[in-house]
Amino acid sequence: MVSTALVFPWMTSLWGMLAVMVPWGIGLSINLSLYNVVMVQLMGIENLSKVFGASKLISGILFIIIGPIVGMIRDASGSYVVAISILAGIMGLSFILWLFMPLAIMYDTKIKRQQCNGTV
Repeated sequence: MVSTALVFPWMTSLWGMLAVMVPWGIGLSINLSLYNVVMVQLMGIENLSKVFGASKLISGILFIIIGPIVGMIRDASGSYVVAISILAGIMGLSFILWLFMPLAIMYDTKIKRQQCNGTV
């Protein structure tokens, strides 16, 4: 999705925009479809409502904060390309952080094992 966000502002033809929006839509639908499944897998079904609520609260707060900042950057630069590139960078950073999730799971597993053995 990051690459489609970076390419879209440069498209000048309708067919080019369509060619970029199709992979964007596919990526977005996959993301939205797996959102709750990943939460259940990582946090458990018993914590789904708490984690979902906290996730949406944080998303709402960041939406209110980041939106106007990107708007100010667009106004200052006079270019939507710059603003969309910054948003793509934020998406890329989120993806990189997501890649570290297996390390976080391994750390949690290690801590649980130590607690079960009584070493902590």
